[in-house]
Amino acid sequence: AALVSDSRFLNNANGVAVLASTALTTSRVTVERCVASGNGEFGYSAPATNAISIAHLTITDSVASDNNNGIFAFAPVGAAQVHVSNSQVSGNQYGLAANQAGARLIATGNTVTRNALGLYQANGSTFRSDGTNSVQNNTTDATGVISPFVRI
Repeated sequence: AALVSDSRFLNNANGVAVLASTALTTSRVTVERCVASGNGEFGYSAPATNAISIAHLTITDSVASDNNNGIFAFAPVGAAQVHVSNSQVSGNQYGLAANQAGARLIATGNTVTRNALGLYQANGSTFRSDGTNSVQNNTTDATGVISPFVRI
């Protein structure tokens, strides 16, 4: 497991990527108080590309701005689990996105604005929100199924 805090990832191909590509592995990264901006592909991403691998990415109090994809869970095989809270997501093509059946994104307390697509769920992925996200002023605020959950 890795902790990344108080860092900037600016104008790269990717900001922070937690890649799970080797069988029987779990990759875990926690990101706190970071900025990913101007990256050509992903600000923060968790791609799982092996059927028996898991990518875990937890993001808190961070910024994803002006990337192609702000925060992205992608798992055509394996599992990608992204938890994002209290973060700012703006100016991206995709703000918060979950794609493919093994991907799961949980969002709480975020501000998602000025993206082409604010919240994006597709292809059997799971996208859950507790209703505390501010999602507005995107070209399309949400597409796909955004499932609510209750905090206990």
